[in-house]
Order: sequence, then C-alpha cells, then structure tokens
Amino acid sequence: MTDCNPIANFVGLGVGSIRLKVSLANYDNLKYLFAIDSTIILTDSDGEEIDLKDIIQDHTYHVLSEEDLNDESPYSIDPEHLTEEMKTKIGQQRYMRLLKMQEARVSFIKKHYQPKHPQIYNLNRSFFCKEFLDVFDKSPQNTIDQIMNKETETKLYSFELFNEEFRKLLVEEVENFENSGLPISRPNSMNNYGLILDEIGFTKFFDDLIEDYICPLSKIIFPKYGSNLDSHHAFIVKYKLGEDTNLDFHYDSSDVTLNVCLGKDFIGGSLYFCGHLLDKSTHNEHYEYQNSPGKTLLHLGQHRHGANPITSGERYNLIVWCRQKRNQCCCGHSCGK
Repeated sequence: MTDCNPIANFVGLGVGSIRLKVSLANYDNLKYLFAIDSTIILTDSDGEEIDLKDIIQDHTYHVLSEEDLNDESPYSIDPEHLTEEMKTKIGQQRYMRLLKMQEARVSFIKKHYQPKHPQIYNLNRSFFCKEFLDVFDKSPQNTIDQIMNKETETKLYSFELFNEEFRKLLVEEVENFENSGLPISRPNSMNNYGLILDEIGFTKFFDDLIEDYICPLSKIIFPKYGSNLDSHHAFIVKYKLGEDTNLDFHYDSSDVTLNVCLGKDFIGGSLYFCGHLLDKSTHNEHYEYQNSPGKTLLHLGQHRHGANPITSGERYNLIVWCRQKRNQCCCGHSCGK
C-alpha cells in the first residue's frame, strides 16, 4: 500500500475482517461496514479499548457492538450449553449480518471508488486471445479439440483465454483498488490477500463470460456439473513474499473452476492436483502444473489441489467459482443429483 493511504485491519466478532484506510475508519463507517446498529467498541489485539485517534497502520483492531459484550450474547455462552435450536438461530443471524455487510461494502465502494480502467468492466471480445476466438466462433467442440490441452485423465484442461493487454489492465485495476484504501474483505476462507471482483463492479462481466464462453465448454467437458452454470464467485488471489506465498491442499466451493494466471513476474508457485474428492479411484493422482502468465485452467471444483510457494516476485490469479442450479429432491433439499 502507498504511504498516503495507511491501512489497518478491522475484525468483527464471528463475521470476518476488512482492511480499510485509516482515514476512513470513523465510527459511522465502521458501524455501517460491520452492520452494527448500536454503539461500537474498538479494541486492540490485547483486548484494550482504544480511541480512533490511536489507530496505527498495519495493526489489527476488533470492532465490537454492545450486544457482543452482554451476558446474552452467543459469544458469552459456553458452547457446550448451546442447544441445536440456539445454534441454528445464531447461524441464521450471522448469515443475514454477513449479507448486510457485503451489501454495505458494495454500496460504499460504488460511492467512493474511481476505476482506473472503466472500459474493462464490461466484457469485450477484444479482451480474448485471437486464436481462442477464431476457433470458438466455429464451435465449442472445436475449441476443446484444437485449443484446449487435456493435462490429465481427470479432465484438467489448460489453454490461453485472455490476451496480454487485458491481463495487464486487470492487474492495474486491482492494484489501483488496493491502493485506494477502500474496504477489502478476504476473497475466500483460505487466502488472506486478494480482492472480490464482484464487490467492485465486475458482476455482469462474469455473468456474460460464463454464459457466453465458459458454459458452452463446461457442458461438453463436465455435463453433470457444468451444464447449467448460473451463478459465480469471482476474485483475485495474490501471492507475495511476506504475505500469502502458497495455498494448502483443498477443493473449491464450486461446480466448475476457471483459473487464469494474470502475472506478474514470479518464480515458483506451481499447482498440484490430486484427484476428485468424490472419486476415490483418482486419489493417487499427483500432477504438478507450472503456472505462467496467460495460462488458464478449467477443472471441476471437487478436483483437489494446492499451490506450492513462490520464491520471489508477485503472482496474481483470477479465480472464478462457477456454480449451477441444484435440482430439488422430494426431501426439499438441493441435493444436486
């Protein structure tokens, strides 16, 4: 971050954290961004109450409400004494608050953020590699056969999707937002650094990308999981020495995942894949894929994987978790059968 926009980290009890420019950290903004209706209390990492004027760059502070501290707060009750009914109620309340917090961030960002490259917020054919478009325009099947490389029998595909100019502009846009000091939440439960692109205005971009380009491919490659993609979570992950350098073994919260290496210059950071979660016959797979700028991966969300550490430089990747509608069973639940 630039020195003119010193950043601090603010954590809500049970609702995650945001990074925010110190000059924007007043009581009204913190109440709004953390969806708190009552008086807020700010404490340091030692639990000592502090005043706003005492906030220090790069430090972490807890944003608490009066309700968080009273005897009836779920955080004041011994977990062993919580009934299932109480746990369900707490979970529902937390979910609703998280939604309000997300809505608050989106509104706050829309009011205060000035994009550096507004022209990239709407999908345009000029963003794609010419070779990809030339073949895709003929048919998605031709694209799979001629452009996409099948890396493994577990259907890990690699290809080049976006051209260098677009990737450069997107990284610059991300860096511009990072330096703005506006609220940034963690992109997912594992990465600490990055940016949720939907929160800064890219939702329609990815709706169009999935409908027009990704779904026509995924319905052929992954007919069970990729035929009706209708929602997404699009974000940037950032790896840098002193911040996140690697990513532990996991699977994605998606049906189909698109992963685009944007840059910048880095050494290391290869990905490894170890079979599908739901298919034990694939669990002996150990496939290493070398990340490089421009390379795009398409794989099932349940394809287990991780990222090895970078040893120098910075790596930015665009991740799109694509999800499809779930069929309703007679039990009333979305079982996805």
